[in-house]
Amino acid sequence: MGKRNENDERFKSKMNAWLMIQVIGQTSINILNSRKLAKEMSLHLETLIYGEEDLNEFADYFIDSCLSSRSYKTTLFGALPMSDNGAAVRIAQDINEVTKVIPQRFGYGEESKILNEAMWKAFAAKFDDVEEILKEAGI
Repeated sequence: MGKRNENDERFKSKMNAWLMIQVIGQTSINILNSRKLAKEMSLHLETLIYGEEDLNEFADYFIDSCLSSRSYKTTLFGALPMSDNGAAVRIAQDINEVTKVIPQRFGYGEESKILNEAMWKAFAAKFDDVEEILKEAGI
């Protein structure tokens, strides 16, 4: 089993938590579901932040996974390839949403800071001209 497959298995629960936070972010919040979504948000953040795996290693793995994923490197349903800068912008937008915007919506801004910092540290290590990428991403 290669390093990639080992990490896929190792970070499976963290990737699932990341994706579920994205789903929660897309869910319409109302009086009937706000408590349930807040509880789910708390559980997923806990999985990301307090799991056994090192958060910095997960951040590196996440960005590497995105860079090797067709969904981040293409547009128009996978029909058109995107530049590395375009992929970096999409990754930056997702990091901002999952580690800052969505948690703040549920009152978990403070709790998510450690995750936010780890993700941006890994992002800065992978890309040149981070300030320009963030500007283009609207962050």
